[in-house]
Amino acid sequence: MMGRLKLTPKEAKTLVMDDVDAAEGRPEWAIMGKVLAPNPLSIETIKAVLRPAWGNPKGMMVRSMGPNLFLAELESEADRDRIMKGGPWMVGKNAILMKEFDPRIDPDDVVFDSLLVWARIHKLPYTLMNTERGTSVAGMIGKVEFLEVDEMGRAWGRYLRARVHVDIAEPLMRCVAVGSSASKTTVYYEVKYEKLPMYCFSCGLIGHSSIACPTPASRDEEGKLPWNSDMLCVPDQWKKEQRSSSQGSKSGQGSSTQPTGGETKNPEVSSPVKPRKQRARKASRMSREIAGNEKSGRTTGTKRKQKVYVPKTPTILAIENGPSSFALMSGQEGQELGAGEWPAGAVASGETHSDDSNKKQRNSVSTSTLRSADPAEAELQPHPTQ
Repeated sequence: MMGRLKLTPKEAKTLVMDDVDAAEGRPEWAIMGKVLAPNPLSIETIKAVLRPAWGNPKGMMVRSMGPNLFLAELESEADRDRIMKGGPWMVGKNAILMKEFDPRIDPDDVVFDSLLVWARIHKLPYTLMNTERGTSVAGMIGKVEFLEVDEMGRAWGRYLRARVHVDIAEPLMRCVAVGSSASKTTVYYEVKYEKLPMYCFSCGLIGHSSIACPTPASRDEEGKLPWNSDMLCVPDQWKKEQRSSSQGSKSGQGSSTQPTGGETKNPEVSSPVKPRKQRARKASRMSREIAGNEKSGRTTGTKRKQKVYVPKTPTILAIENGPSSFALMSGQEGQELGAGEWPAGAVASGETHSDDSNKKQRNSVSTSTLRSADPAEAELQPHPTQ
């Protein structure tokens, strides 16, 4: 654009500088990064995620270079190489694309076109699980950064593990095809990825979800999209353990073991959640019982005491005008006897009783407490008190 302008003499004047002078003051160990997010993020959010994820390296400074672009300055080459070879790094579920900082390039001209991820190629024959052939097979996914082999250049196990650069402009590869020139056959080997960031289940591109995909795909009979997560993603180990633990607690049985006696037993698997629930239910039940016992006057764990009736006032017998006319006052409320009526077990003054308690009651009666048989005179007399 600037080449099509008609420059003035002042604008056409050129300043000549040496490249050595341009290198002064530039960050020695720095990383240029871009967060592959649909919405712009603040530099403080990016900084808050990167510092703990990168191990809080000494002297790290993060500066904004544009929307979702940042520059991370480090004090050592070891920290820079460790971060560049690690990952994939993410802010939330959004991938971070990184390049080594080149001060001679405009930040807007830096091309972020690949993401470094771990890929697993499953069910490969052992003839292909070596450095030479394994690199060729993994190279079909992307540029190979590292191949996990032993000191003799061989890989063992159920899959070949490689660290590759995947092109974010192309869909993720779900399989690799390997043909044999001798047998004239082609075999497709499944590919899975570790810790994938947000990608589209419909088109397989990294950087957006299937909800925001401009070219949504059709679902199969099971309701799954072409790039579904169970097809491409390696489940985390802790999720596997949690899933197996929950399944074991639901079934109540563990895997069968073979003792030395030859008998097969299914040991009971104890769930850490079940005892806590049982203890909580037991404590709740005990609290309800204690509350009910306090309300009803009962005590927990002890024998209830029998209530013994004790009369409030002793029975007082008053005789006036001979044995034919008398009044009997009892300690029991509401009991009144007429003239000539004797209650069962009652004795007049001067008589003896075999019960010692009755003797004490008769001896304790005072003449001042005797009441007249006449209602008018009895009303004027003082009432007995306990």
